[in-house]
Amino acid sequence: MNKFEMLISAADAACSDLHITADQECFCRVDGKLLIVPDIKFNNAELQEIFDILLTEKDRKIFLSQNDVDIAYTICDRRLRISIYKQQRQLAFAVRLICQTIKSIEDQEYPEILKKLILKKSGLILVTGPSGSGKSTTLSAMLSYRAQYRPCHIVTLEDPIEYIFSSTRSLIHQREYGSDFFSFEEAMKSAMRQDPDIIFLGEIRDRQTMRAALSAAQTGHLVISTLHTASAAESLTRIESLFNDDAGTVRIELSMVLQAIISQQLLQKTAGGRIAAMEILTATDAVRSLIASGRPQQVLSSIQTGKSEGMQTMEAALNNLRRKNLIN
Repeated sequence: MNKFEMLISAADAACSDLHITADQECFCRVDGKLLIVPDIKFNNAELQEIFDILLTEKDRKIFLSQNDVDIAYTICDRRLRISIYKQQRQLAFAVRLICQTIKSIEDQEYPEILKKLILKKSGLILVTGPSGSGKSTTLSAMLSYRAQYRPCHIVTLEDPIEYIFSSTRSLIHQREYGSDFFSFEEAMKSAMRQDPDIIFLGEIRDRQTMRAALSAAQTGHLVISTLHTASAAESLTRIESLFNDDAGTVRIELSMVLQAIISQQLLQKTAGGRIAAMEILTATDAVRSLIASGRPQQVLSSIQTGKSEGMQTMEAALNNLRRKNLIN
């Protein structure tokens, strides 16, 4: 583990990902750019040794059945999300370096509407974007703000657990798939019996999980989750596609509980580092009507005219960042 620990310790604070492949150069991603890490290589035997140390017996069984596995681990006081897989019959590691501290909404220069949204008592908030777009960072900042500003009970269901929260003003229980629970659908139902104010669901992946999230939001809980979609309109279409045989009912349910869809991308800052640009849709009466009647493609018009409700298009977000000289 020494060489692996050395690599993790030496990683620049701006490094978001490390890629380790047997008998090849290591690579790191800094501010979105992929760069070679000089002077450090691993052979397959060294990666196998790391593999044996990192994985539990359960993780090994998963790897043997599908030749890849995702785990979370802490090394050198750094929280890691590690995807281990095979390529050309040799081991490879993709390591996401999770920031050691949860950044505040103010530090990230997020729109003020995010503070208002996270203080809602019930409903559904979705944060969307491609992998690596900063969804977890945004959600952790929002949850941290709520936990400090208004004491509450937060239950998270994650695969794996990324940011570690501490229960100070609020009570926060973090449950990990595969060790603390074995079905997102059942865990959502169980969470509703645990007196939560907020349920954070790491990702909505299928019909059953979406159904459970809608049910929790309908019963007076604030549910927060993510989707791998690029815009609010695409998110609504994606949700509807999960329920082809019952789309009409789901549209009505979603129109009743949705609070907001935040779609984001990460951009390189002028002075270094990265910043999130966000399209924000909030659920006004007009938006709810569009959702209920199955017209997701028309929500962009509502976003364009909904500035007073905290909404903004991606184009407006980019222009605002340019005006502040935060991006080129």
